[in-house]
Amino acid sequence: MDRLLHALGRVRRRLLAVRALEAGLAGAIGGSALAAVATLLRVLQPQAMPVAAAWPHAPLVLVAFGFAAAFVVRLAAGVSPGEAARAADRAAGLKERLATALEVRDRAAAGARPGGLDDRLLTQARAAAEALDPARLALARTAGRRTRILLVAVLVLVAGGFVPSAGGPPVGPEAAGRAAETLKRVADRAALAPAVRQAVEKAVALLQQPGARRQAADQATARVVQAAADARQARRGVSDALAASGDADVREMVRAAGQGSAGGAAAAAEKAARRLGSPPGAGGAPLAERERVADSLDAAFARAAAGGLEDLAGRLRTAADAVRPEAPRPDEVERVMTGLAAALTAALGGTEAASGGVAAIVEAVAEARRALGLPASAAGHTPDGLGAAAGRPAGGAPTVGVGPAEPGAAGGGAEPDGALPREVRPEDRDVVRRYFGG
Repeated sequence: MDRLLHALGRVRRRLLAVRALEAGLAGAIGGSALAAVATLLRVLQPQAMPVAAAWPHAPLVLVAFGFAAAFVVRLAAGVSPGEAARAADRAAGLKERLATALEVRDRAAAGARPGGLDDRLLTQARAAAEALDPARLALARTAGRRTRILLVAVLVLVAGGFVPSAGGPPVGPEAAGRAAETLKRVADRAALAPAVRQAVEKAVALLQQPGARRQAADQATARVVQAAADARQARRGVSDALAASGDADVREMVRAAGQGSAGGAAAAAEKAARRLGSPPGAGGAPLAERERVADSLDAAFARAAAGGLEDLAGRLRTAADAVRPEAPRPDEVERVMTGLAAALTAALGGTEAASGGVAAIVEAVAEARRALGLPASAAGHTPDGLGAAAGRPAGGAPTVGVGPAEPGAAGGGAEPDGALPREVRPEDRDVVRRYFGG
């Protein structure tokens, strides 16, 4: 091998190691930028990341990966003799002597006849190259600066690993699955109001997502209880508004519906329709009385709409529009009142519906939250307390009954005041007491 190439070979190996190191540092800095993005996502949008990447210092793996990838790629690219000669010329102050000698050698190898000056240049270049100590050559160009940048980036990423995620730690897949199954059983109950069912379905969908976070699960389950409490309050508000109409038949319809008696509610609705749908001269109710009934239906509509009782709200609005005209249509009034009686029975009738589904919801949510490692009670996550939202007056006893059901009436849809609903499991009674008192 030519003495010049042999001497430059040592420089090439040294230069390749230095260039690969510089490329690795550049790759690590690029990995730090990606790691910073991953850290921000983990803190601000944790649901956008898989659970495996939720470990606080996991982004540091990107730094090491960036270094290794860039180092290997640059190492594989290698260094040519020309690059080594130019780098040695710059580092040793040889004023392009080695690079020029290498070009002369290449021309001679291609068949060109070297002159006397060329021979002298090659001889001097070989001597200069053999005298070089690659370890003493300043071959690095950016290693020092990149090292400082990388050190700062790693320190920032390590500090960012201690910033807690806005969504809390990830929920284990098994725990999330158990909680989702518990809530699904509640969603299958026919007595749930649409708003409550929607809240349950959203909570289940969130728990089934990979990487569900603790805070999001906490809020979703709390919203389920709040929706159930709002629906229960809406049912009671509907009952109270219709009971205040002053019409005995309407009050009887509400009472029968609250007891789950579809036949009794329908019979009372037909009687009310005959009076409210007939002209005053033909035995119908006076206009002022029909206005009071229509106003009570409108008030009940507002309560039902606020609580997410969509079907009942639509029936109430239709009934109010049918009763209010000065010349009502008897057949239309009878049709809408019969439909209202059926909707009231579906919404108010039975123990489950009479309590607005709160008992079953609270029990299921408490079980789901325990599976997630959360406190069983979600009362702290609502602005004005779930107990009050569930119908308990502030500072007073709970009011669980719906409608003006008479004491001791058979088939009543409510539990006695201060009593816990019968379907609540013994281990959940302490949780449910917070909503029902007693």
